[in-house]
Amino acid sequence: MRFSIFAASSLFAVLAAASSENVTVEDLFIRDNNGIQSAGLTILPANVTCSGNATQLAGYAVASCGDSVYSFAVNGSDSVYSLRIYEAKGVGFGLYGEVTDLPVNCRAGGDGQDDEVCNQVGTIEATISSG
Repeated sequence: MRFSIFAASSLFAVLAAASSENVTVEDLFIRDNNGIQSAGLTILPANVTCSGNATQLAGYAVASCGDSVYSFAVNGSDSVYSLRIYEAKGVGFGLYGEVTDLPVNCRAGGDGQDDEVCNQVGTIEATISSG
């Protein structure tokens, strides 16, 4: 019995210690053509590359970052976007953070007047946390 109490308290201590993390986003791009068509980014310090297409990102849906513990969602239009970053820490436990008003520069995408390609132009830092 003592072992299970010790193991449970140790697990709680580990989860509590990992309740917040700072991440930096690099190489963010968003393709918007009457809705987000695709988006991608790199999450540091984990050096995880993420990308998603229109189906994966529709309605602020969450797209996974390959086989990593990270996932992301993008929302917005007309050069005003927000980003959510998630990190799974265990079954039913993870970290989450949101950055609004992303620093992007958008230009014509070449597929009509509503097509924009946006690229990151400034620093994007987020604190992801459990609460």
